[in-house]
Amino acid sequence: MKPKPEKMSRMSASDSLLRIDRRWLLGGAVVLEPTGTLDSTSYLSLRDSIIKESVAEPRSIIVNVDRLAVPAPSAWAVFTSARWHIATWPAVPLSIAASDPEVRLIISRNRIERYVPCFATVEDALGDSRRTPFRRRATVQLSNGVAGGVVGRTLIREALAMWDMEEFTAVCCIVGTHLIEMTAPITELSRFRIEAGHDEVTVAIDEPSIRVRVRPETPSGAEPVSEVDFLTSMCASWGTLPDPFGRQVLWAVCGRGNLV
Repeated sequence: MKPKPEKMSRMSASDSLLRIDRRWLLGGAVVLEPTGTLDSTSYLSLRDSIIKESVAEPRSIIVNVDRLAVPAPSAWAVFTSARWHIATWPAVPLSIAASDPEVRLIISRNRIERYVPCFATVEDALGDSRRTPFRRRATVQLSNGVAGGVVGRTLIREALAMWDMEEFTAVCCIVGTHLIEMTAPITELSRFRIEAGHDEVTVAIDEPSIRVRVRPETPSGAEPVSEVDFLTSMCASWGTLPDPFGRQVLWAVCGRGNLV
C-alpha cells in the first residue's frame, strides 16, 4: 500500500508563480497572503518578502498560507530561515496562520513551530500574548552634509536620557557615528534610528543603495582593520537587511558587554 502523500495547502502545484496576493494591516500587524507554489524556485522570494516587511517594524508579521501549494514539506523551512534573519534585529515576531489542520500538522511535524508559531486563524495569531516585544524607538532624518554625525549623536543622547539608559550613551555615540560615516555620502534623506529593549540598544541607518561589505586585504595578504572589523569589536552583533524600497538598513546592537 502506497503511503499517503503529504497534503498541500488548498492550491494546485501547477500554479507555480508565487506572489503576495494580498497585504493588509490588522491591529498594527502586517498580514501577508502569498499565492502559488512554495518550492526551491520561490523559496527566496517569500523569505525576502518577509524580511523586507520586518524592516518597517510592525507589531508582528503573520503569513496566511491557505493559498500556498507546498509539494515538498522541507520548503516550510522558509519560515525558520526568515526568522533567523530577523531574530536579532528588528526582532519582529513572525507567525503562520493555516486553517487546514493537516497543514498545521505538517508544519509541526517539520519542527517549524519550534521557532515560528502556527495558528488556525489570523486572529488567533494576532492575539498571541508573545507578539509584542518591548521596544522604544526614536528616529531622525539625515540629509547630506557634515552635520549628520552631530544630529545622530544628539538623538542618541536625548533618547537614552529619556529612557534612563545613559550608560549606553558613549558606545552608542561611537557606533552611531561610525554607521553614519559608513553610509556617507548620504545622497538622499536617510532615516537614522535608535531603539532600546530591556538590556540592549540598537542603532540603525538606511542606506540608499545595496553595498557589499567585505573584509579588505592588502597586497601582502594582511588584513587591515576595516569598518566591518570595527563594528565586530564594538557591538554584540550587526548586519544589513533590505527594505521594501530597494535600499538596505545597516544596524548594530550594543549590549552591556559593550559598554565603554
